[in-house]
Amino acid sequence: MKYKEIIFLQGEEATEPLEILEKEGENAVFQYLLQWDYGESTITKGDSPFGSTDKLFYREHFIMCYNNKVGYIGLIEVV
Repeated sequence: MKYKEIIFLQGEEATEPLEILEKEGENAVFQYLLQWDYGESTITKGDSPFGSTDKLFYREHFIMCYNNKVGYIGLIEVV
């Protein structure tokens, strides 16, 4: 399987989207992260880009992964 990283935010950069996640849910933060999909990014092959403790949210050909405890969130496109 091939993945294309759209956005990965951690630390202070992840504060706003993680707050959206907490207050408005996965659908709302998914829409927020889509604003960084410019149609260009690096395609990676092979291993899953997700950690074993990540929570995953699937929508169409996208996967949103996040970990509230560690403080990061990302959006990946399956290509």
